[in-house]
Formats: sequence, C-alpha cells, structure tokens
Amino acid sequence: MRTGSGSSSALAAVLLPKADGAVKASGGTLQLAHLCHAVVAPKVEERLRITLRDVRLPDDTSDIRCKAYVGPLSAVVEGPEGRPDKGRLREVRLEISGGAAAAELDLGVPAPQEPWAIRVKFYHRPVAALFTQEKVAEAVEVVPRPASVIDLSPGGSAVLEVLRIVPATARAALRQAAGMVLGRAIQLGVEPDDVEDLCRGAQELGPEALSEPPVAEALERAADLVKVEVVRRLLKAGVKATTAAARAAEKVGSPEAIALGCELFRLSDPAPGTEGVPIVDRALDEQLPLVAERLLQEHPELLDELPPKGGQAAVKAYNASAWSVLAAMLLRGDPAPLPIVQLLDYALRAGHVQLARACLVRSEGMESMQSAIHTCLDNGRTEIVREALEAQWRFRIQQWSDNSGPPLLALECGPADEPAECGVCFEPLHNCPGVFLCESGVRACVHFCCLDCAEH
Repeated sequence: MRTGSGSSSALAAVLLPKADGAVKASGGTLQLAHLCHAVVAPKVEERLRITLRDVRLPDDTSDIRCKAYVGPLSAVVEGPEGRPDKGRLREVRLEISGGAAAAELDLGVPAPQEPWAIRVKFYHRPVAALFTQEKVAEAVEVVPRPASVIDLSPGGSAVLEVLRIVPATARAALRQAAGMVLGRAIQLGVEPDDVEDLCRGAQELGPEALSEPPVAEALERAADLVKVEVVRRLLKAGVKATTAAARAAEKVGSPEAIALGCELFRLSDPAPGTEGVPIVDRALDEQLPLVAERLLQEHPELLDELPPKGGQAAVKAYNASAWSVLAAMLLRGDPAPLPIVQLLDYALRAGHVQLARACLVRSEGMESMQSAIHTCLDNGRTEIVREALEAQWRFRIQQWSDNSGPPLLALECGPADEPAECGVCFEPLHNCPGVFLCESGVRACVHFCCLDCAEH
C-alpha cells in the first residue's frame, strides 16, 4: 500500500468478519513484510517487529529517544485536529543505541482489519523540563514494510523495517482472506497500485496464494467492472486468466470490455481436451460470440483455421450467435446453416448488417427475397434494400454475354456491338446498376446513367 494513497479510505472499509477469541502461536512463524492488516487470519494472534538502523538526525542525538505508535492508518493520519488518535493506537518505546533500535509489540488478534501505519517520533527531554517531550523528527509509514530508507521530517533519515510475525499454521487462512479482501477492494474501486500491493502481500504466502478460488473471483469482478488496468496488474502479479473472466467482460458488451475479454481469453488455458483447437473455434465452443468476432476482426487469417467441414463450422457459428463469423464463412462459400432467405430475414430484423450483406451475396433471385426486402423497408433499413438490388444486378451480369445487356434494356440496345450507354461516362449500362428507371423497365429519359455517376 502506498503511503498517502487516495484510495486508503476506500480500502480501509475492506473488513472481514470480526474475530472473537484467539489461537496462541505455536511452531514456526511467518515474517510478512508486505501483507497489510486488511488481511487477517481469524482468531490468530500476531506480533509486530520494529527495527530501526542508520538513524541520522539533523540535531545532536546524544540524548535522543524514540517512540512508535502503531494502528489503523486512519487513526495515524486522520486523528483529532490532524494529530494521531492515540486512543486507537498501540505505543512502544525503542531504545536507541549506536543509531539503531528494535522492539516487538504484541497485537493479539489485529483489529480493526484495514491498512495500518506507524508513526515514529524522535524526541529528547530538555534539562529544564524533564516531563516535556521536545520533538526532533518524525515519519509516518504504512506497515508492514521491508527494510528501506525513510525520510524524517523536518530532516534526517533512517532505515525502517516492520514485520508481521504470524504463526505458520495461519498460512491457509491468510490465503483465503487475501482473495476475499482483493475482491472487496476491487469492488470498492481502489487504485491499481493498491491492488498490486495486495497481490505482493499475497505472494508472501507462497506461489499458490494467487491460485485460490477467491482470487479468481476477484479477477472476474475486475473484468465485470471493466477495470482494465486492475486486470493487467492482477495478471502481471501471477493471477491466471480464466474463461469465466473473459465471459464476465464480454457480457458488458462495450468495445473496451470486448477487447478485455479477448485479452483474457487469449491468456486463459484451454479446457481439457481442447488443446490445439484454434482460438476462434474455442471461443465458439465456449459461447463467446463477441470474443470470437473480435478475434476474427483483428486477425482475418484465423478464418483459415476453421475448415467448413461440410457446413459444421457455420452451424457452430450460428449456434453461438457469432453473426460476423458466420457472415465470413458464408462469403467464402460455406454451406448455410439455414435457408439464406431465413438468415437474411433475421439479419435485417436484428440489424446485423454484415450478415445481411453476406446473405445478399448468396441470394439467387428477387422472388425469394421479396419478404426479406419488405422486412428491411418496414424497419427503415433502406440502405440494405439498395444493396439487395445491386447484388441482384451483379448476379445477373454474370449470366450475360460480353456484348448483351439485361432484359430491361433490350428495347434500347440496338446493334449487338452498341449496347446502351451511360449518358455521363458512356460505359455500357449493363456493367453497372442503373437508376432513373420508369415503370416499364426502361430509362425515364436519355440521361439515364449508371449508379457510379449518379452518386458522384
């Protein structure tokens, strides 16, 4: 936990159920330099070991004394009138000798369960006022902490180490608690730096600590909240990406959330028996349609890893509701899982433009598309109707010989070597869809032009 973090008050609210009673320490101990007091094993007593060395003060230190006040961070920095709330703090005296001092403090079962801090005060007693403490320097730091240099105010420095001494038998309980606190901290919206610190503390409990189920749930919660930086800090710390976390992100549905879901799915381990299965195929199997679509959008070559298999690939995309994946399969010629007219009708109703376009390319006659086009018009999708007409025109072009035109221009074609032309670009009209047709199927005037010229 960083001292002075803006999220300290939020993280301070991450409390586990209060413990009543205690278990005495026995056997070996854990010496924790990073795991904060928001993570506590129920009914387990602890000690705090405080070590100072290389103390350098700005004034004469011949009669210097030192006290430390330990307790909740809020009591150290947010007490009455900006001073420490000593009623909520534990006090210990450190005897300085040769610029060093050490002491241990019995905490019992640490409470409250939130981030703690230490206030170290250096002072001396003037000869003329032996009951007066004249402060020389002080420092406030979050605990526990590994041995490192701290700056004293108004000047000076020292090396401070504060360790939690916990029975080794509490390791399993602390692992569970760490995952629970991590999840609650994420829910409260603490900063990524604080999440990173919690992970660093959990790592002191062994490599398995970040594999506990509560930690996996914390990752899912971060994904569900689309806390991208928090997710990345968790992954960097060693938390394993999961398909469940990818699904949590995908359900949000925003572009940022889908991208996060893709990132998590790429890093997650395949389900047993699916090792070596192409990633888009796995996403379809896991019913992650938006992830599958995003993967294919970013890497179109992944489609080559999904052979048609007689239409099985298209059926899988259809069952997963991965519409843009299905569209890509239809465009490459895969058998459709349903009659094209039914797919087109659904695509138009649901607004899946990419799938609608793929269906239009595969349509073979206007007669079979009448109902779908009416559906499109009823839903205000006029741009799809135009694309439908263009698709039909281009389909029929392939059926004409080089110099012949479509039936609707037969009355105007004249000699076979002089097909009707666009009045602007003078290209044969049967090479490009035309506009300005009258009810009888011929052009309304001699200025009948092709679509390209009409649009420009």
